[in-house]
Amino acid sequence: MTKLSPAFVTGPPRRIGDAGFLWLHWIIPLVLFFATTGSPQAANAEEETIQGQILNRADQPLPGCIVFIASAEYRTPPAITDSSGDFQIIAPLAGTEEYFVEVYWGRRLMYRKPLRISELGQDQSPVHKLPAIMLGR
Repeated sequence: MTKLSPAFVTGPPRRIGDAGFLWLHWIIPLVLFFATTGSPQAANAEEETIQGQILNRADQPLPGCIVFIASAEYRTPPAITDSSGDFQIIAPLAGTEEYFVEVYWGRRLMYRKPLRISELGQDQSPVHKLPAIMLGR
């Protein structure tokens, strides 16, 4: 067994039961930090509801796809397509940022195209419908 030099010893050895120390001093503060920080533009933007549908080459719905709206500084929580390939995302969209619609199958990126704010329409409708997204074409 090798002996560690005193420079590497920071105190008495910790037991596995000392997991509370790790949670209290590292994990909880990190979670709070990341939960309270975010994009300033996303915080000031109005939330928009975006709906769409994912289809395959044969125009059949694709359930189980993971859909995001992403920008350089922000990414929505994931939306999963249902049995008819439909999804709905609530996203804070600022008019000056460039956004992308990203579709994943598992961990594989299958689709990434720009989302033009002008495509969403200028009406005051709370829900905006995207054209159907075809994968594999």
